[in-house]
Amino acid sequence: MKLKIQNADLFLIFGIPVIGIPLVYINSTIDPVLLPRFLVLAISLLLVNVCFLVKLIISGFDLDVSLLRRALFPALLGYLVFSAISLASAINLAEGIFELLKSLLSALFLFSTVIIISNDKKRLHTLLHSVAIIALLLSIPGFLRFSFTDFNLGGLKIFPEFFGVESTMANRNLFTSFLMMSLPFALYGLVRFSGFWRLIHGISFSIIIFNIVVLQTRAVWVAILFSSLVVIVVAAVFFRRFKLSSKAKSFYFKRLIQIAGIAAIVLIISLLSYSNDKIQYSISERLSSITTFEHKSVSERLELWQKTISMIRDNPLSGVGIGNWKLAFPGYGTAGLRSESGAVHFQRPHNDYLWILAETGIGGLVFYLTAFAIVIIYGLKILRHSRDTEDKFLALAMLFGILGYMVVACFSYPKERIVHAIFLMLLIGIILSIYHSVFPIKKTPSRALRLLVLSFSLAILMLSIWVGYARLHAEMHTKKAIAAWHAGDWKTVIEEVENANTIFYEIDPTSAPLSWYKGVANFSLNRKDQAFENFRKAYKVHPNHIHVLNNLATCYELAGEHDTAIPLYERALQISPAFDDARINLGASCFNAGRYQHAYDTLLKCNDSPKKLHYLNIVKTKLNIE
Repeated sequence: MKLKIQNADLFLIFGIPVIGIPLVYINSTIDPVLLPRFLVLAISLLLVNVCFLVKLIISGFDLDVSLLRRALFPALLGYLVFSAISLASAINLAEGIFELLKSLLSALFLFSTVIIISNDKKRLHTLLHSVAIIALLLSIPGFLRFSFTDFNLGGLKIFPEFFGVESTMANRNLFTSFLMMSLPFALYGLVRFSGFWRLIHGISFSIIIFNIVVLQTRAVWVAILFSSLVVIVVAAVFFRRFKLSSKAKSFYFKRLIQIAGIAAIVLIISLLSYSNDKIQYSISERLSSITTFEHKSVSERLELWQKTISMIRDNPLSGVGIGNWKLAFPGYGTAGLRSESGAVHFQRPHNDYLWILAETGIGGLVFYLTAFAIVIIYGLKILRHSRDTEDKFLALAMLFGILGYMVVACFSYPKERIVHAIFLMLLIGIILSIYHSVFPIKKTPSRALRLLVLSFSLAILMLSIWVGYARLHAEMHTKKAIAAWHAGDWKTVIEEVENANTIFYEIDPTSAPLSWYKGVANFSLNRKDQAFENFRKAYKVHPNHIHVLNNLATCYELAGEHDTAIPLYERALQISPAFDDARINLGASCFNAGRYQHAYDTLLKCNDSPKKLHYLNIVKTKLNIE
């Protein structure tokens, strides 16, 4: 029984978050991974902390809360404080609370990981093996997808989502960045282990490299190149401090040559795969697009960044509120973007640093970057002062992963994803645990302080589970509501939105307010008063959503309040000049208000359509225009 209690936390921290969470994929939610993984992480961390508490009470478990005195945790606390302060500027508090809880879960996972692996190489090796297993498991489908035409058994498709090239990450670029973050674990395993586990790490390493090459995520290619160059330079600078014997030098030299050989073979096989018709671009086309601003995805990101910088200039200190970039962004205009028509709604700027700066202000970004700087300094100090060669190689491998993450974060949004947060905390946690061992803190925290830390952690985790479950339940009903909305089943839309009702979930993953769906349904059922109220609520939730603005303006127009409707239509057109529905409605509203010339000028700007010609003929008659 004692052995089970002692190892329960090991299973809960590595068995569930590391191996289990990347496999979580639920089709009943709109985003099949974000909320389910958030909830599972919160539950697993709660169980881990309960294990800590039981061991503290029963056996006087040495919960090393002196970790919190390391400079990294004050930096993380600073980021969390500025994130919390930014909530005062948030348009939607529910989204901000959820994002803040995600950050808190990451910090608690980091703390729990370091507690479990500190001063115990066996547990550290268990962690390394766990990462190799899950990386291998998730990499195989991508490899097979490029090797075989179909994946079926007797005509029955086997786990169609799992066997897509994006595996269980719901996005190919996110899957590739996950593989990059797994790479240092497999790389170190190839150097450190022998026998069965070296074989597992070797296979994992090979398939990871194959997928990274063929999946063509340019940010990951740049990240690996940059990280490799930096780590090679750092290793060269600190090589003399490794103090290897001739035998050890020979051993590590052979291992590194073998790894280089494996990488070269896999790289050649990967490049040969570019003749496969499943590969979208040639290697030369993909490489050239990295520096070509005219490339569609590159130019779009630049446009997102420029508008985000405008947002930052308007809110340099407080930010727009954590989790609220997606609500503030349309207010800076969508002309020239895919979101101009209202069919697409950008949720993030594809740059985590600009994202954090825009949402939490300068203070939030400074503390966020400071945390990374501290971890890098820890890694360098390990290379300089540790007497354990294994620690040095491990620190180099983890630095490779952390630097790679930082580069990817310049072009993507890994901070949003639960699995990426877990793996980043693993990379950081290993460096922190080594540093904590090499530079120990002698002062022993009191039992009361340990209980206080655990009590705070349990409170945060219980709140996270409550919010996570509420949001998960709401999103399941929201998905049903959207399906009914597309089918024109308005009564079911209203019923499902009411079932989804919670203060913790007011917009769906595309930023459409739930009350807007309900408003459309009530309007379609000729319940104008209820629809009017729904659209007013939707406007409070997301005042920059062009469909909300259009529908609310229409309700005011039907109520004869032209002076209120017209500014709302104009606001929708400021956001999206190509939004013809709002422009036609504006023309009609101007006509009803007696502003005939304005109505005529407005309608002339619309694309040709029967509706435009109908209204235009009416206005021409009024203006005596032939």
